Amino acid sequence: MNAPTDAGGASADEAPKKKEPWYQNPWVWGVIFGLLFIPLIRPLTRRVPPPPPVLGALPAFELIDQDGEPFGTEQMKGDVWVVGFFFVECRTLCPRILAAMNTLEDKYEDMGFDVRLLAVSVDPENDTPARMKAKAAEYGVDHERWSFVTGDPATVRTVVEGGFKTAMGERITDGASGIVDIAHTEKLVLVDWQGGLRGYYSIDELGLDEIYHRSRHVLKQQRELERK
Repeated sequence: MNAPTDAGGASADEAPKKKEPWYQNPWVWGVIFGLLFIPLIRPLTRRVPPPPPVLGALPAFELIDQDGEPFGTEQMKGDVWVVGFFFVECRTLCPRILAAMNTLEDKYEDMGFDVRLLAVSVDPENDTPARMKAKAAEYGVDHERWSFVTGDPATVRTVVEGGFKTAMGERITDGASGIVDIAHTEKLVLVDWQGGLRGYYSIDELGLDEIYHRSRHVLKQQRELERK
């Protein structure tokens, strides 16, 4: 005996099943839940690094800033700093360093964290306060938060090499292209409120993320000690 057929000739047993509405599909809701919930819990699951240990201490020094005013360890005292090295005529590494510091400046300001920035010239014979101020203006620098410093060449070298424990080469000009080069570190240095060196960080995305979080924790450490 043949199975009954519908008008189109299909067997009744073979009739297509009615599809469930999309909102009754548990897989759809699983995807929606993941898209909404995971971004919300990500800040809670991020491993926030602790305050880094003190690696050394800055010796007392005095340079001058973009306004020709004295700037040194006295002016740094009491604040947490991120320090980078540059020179005005640099066309390769320095723009990336200053752009990275600019990113940090904006982030600290947006989040309300009082961390300061310092750009130290490694070409003190040529980087006058006026030239540094013009360079700072290219990045929209807020000098309430970010200072540029230069000074006597011998003092600058002592500060860069003996104070911050980084390299500083000689000024070299390529005869064919006229490009000036002075070897120096691309790392950013984290300095605490007492002049303690807390670490050296890359200017890529991961390095900036790390120095941002570690500087926050150094700032928190300072506040906790001040309350005691």
